[in-house]
Amino acid sequence: MNNPPTILIIGADGYGQVVADILLAQPCRPAGKMRPVGFIDDNSNRHNNHFAKLPTLGTLRDLALIPHDGVIVAVEHNQARQQLIERLLWQGEWLVTIIHPAAVIGTGVTVGAGTIIGPGAVVNTGVGIGRGVIIKANSTIDHHTWLGDFVSVGPGAQLCAHGRIGPGTIIGAAAIVTPGRHIAARSMVPPGCIVNHDVGMPAYLLAG
Repeated sequence: MNNPPTILIIGADGYGQVVADILLAQPCRPAGKMRPVGFIDDNSNRHNNHFAKLPTLGTLRDLALIPHDGVIVAVEHNQARQQLIERLLWQGEWLVTIIHPAAVIGTGVTVGAGTIIGPGAVVNTGVGIGRGVIIKANSTIDHHTWLGDFVSVGPGAQLCAHGRIGPGTIIGAAAIVTPGRHIAARSMVPPGCIVNHDVGMPAYLLAG
């Protein structure tokens, strides 16, 4: 059996621990599972953090010195995550995609590199997901919806069928996007908001 690829998690805060938990939950496969070896974080206050026996091993400048096969960026801020992913790809890093085994992924779904899909998420058939997207626990992406690069979808959010969510957009926890809505890039849908109209330019929505 091949050795499982070793993965460094970029970001050692609470969401980094969520991502570590997803990696640790991966079932064993004939070719082996991805194995997290620790965290990387430029915030020195997190360098004593440990989670599930995984240490924080250094900063981004140390990356080349730490043996690993791939990386995953566990940074919730969309723009910061985009900048890190683009930097890491330029450096030749292998950007992995992780999906919790308790997530449900339909037929014909495409998922970009560096995307993270949490437990209980449902992604129905024909959905397209870009690079570096975060889909948190118990959210639903209904069929034939498109999510651009670096989108984040909060816990319990519901994106109905045939929607288009522009790159860098934030969908807050428990928000609902009704069928066929188009939301412009870098918009912010607050928690609990119901979006029942298209959003044609970047916006912070105060109501549905």
